[in-house]
Amino acid sequence: MVALEELRSFGLSAYEAQAYVTLLAMGTADAAGLGQRAGIPFGRVYDVLNGLVARNLAQVREGRPKVFVPVPPREALEVLMHARKRELAEQAEQLTRLAAGLEDELGKLSRAGHLRGAPYVVTLGRQDARRTLAEVVAEAKRDIVASLEFERFDPADKVIFEAIQKASEGGVRIRAILQRKDLRYILESEYVGLVAQSVLPYLGENLGVRVSEHAQVPFSVADEDRVTLGVRDPVHPDQHFGVVVLRDAKVAQDLRGRFDQLWRDSVDIWELLEEEAPGPPRADPGKG
Repeated sequence: MVALEELRSFGLSAYEAQAYVTLLAMGTADAAGLGQRAGIPFGRVYDVLNGLVARNLAQVREGRPKVFVPVPPREALEVLMHARKRELAEQAEQLTRLAAGLEDELGKLSRAGHLRGAPYVVTLGRQDARRTLAEVVAEAKRDIVASLEFERFDPADKVIFEAIQKASEGGVRIRAILQRKDLRYILESEYVGLVAQSVLPYLGENLGVRVSEHAQVPFSVADEDRVTLGVRDPVHPDQHFGVVVLRDAKVAQDLRGRFDQLWRDSVDIWELLEEEAPGPPRADPGKG
């Protein structure tokens, strides 16, 4: 019976679902009569009916014998729905706490130091993903292209900017694309000074930053074959919770071609800085 299965999805046991449906059909019933009609063993029927009463799905009328009356379906379903929502919310909270505890443990399975020689590495956890990205930048020998995204900024992200700064000073040519919405977020956040100090003074021959109006999945390509792809949280898709790093020259070449198209369609960061936050002096690429 479909109704029985659906009632069980709200958390009722098989006997409770059968008892409630039977009680609705009978209107009122004592324990013996309902147990016989519903096929519930006499030794269980009182526990089942008391369970319905405890769930506010039935009422009891005292007497000899006691008589049970079902709560109307609409009221009963509202009660079941609220109870089920509360139960699911508690489960979600427990899973959130579990995920927080597992983040560091899972991240330990793929430390940044494992990158050398590995065909691919999956790094979970924001802290270890940050460490991995910084090492990818530090290991680059020739150039890096990167499409970046900052759904939120953390002071610890400075390690990535410092790695970019150091690589640029060491002669690695870096081109990075920011999303327009993220530029606005950074300019309006309390970390604008930190980002500005880490990036703006180094814009020039080896470091270029442009801004795109379009949203992209974050990725980067370092040298000929090192590819990094951002991974979104399946539960909270507006957040990132890991990265995939792989060595594949063909994939790297394909992504470079896509990046070059994005680069052509984007705007130099200085042009937008003059619009979004007029006033910062433009650095001379010929200096430093």
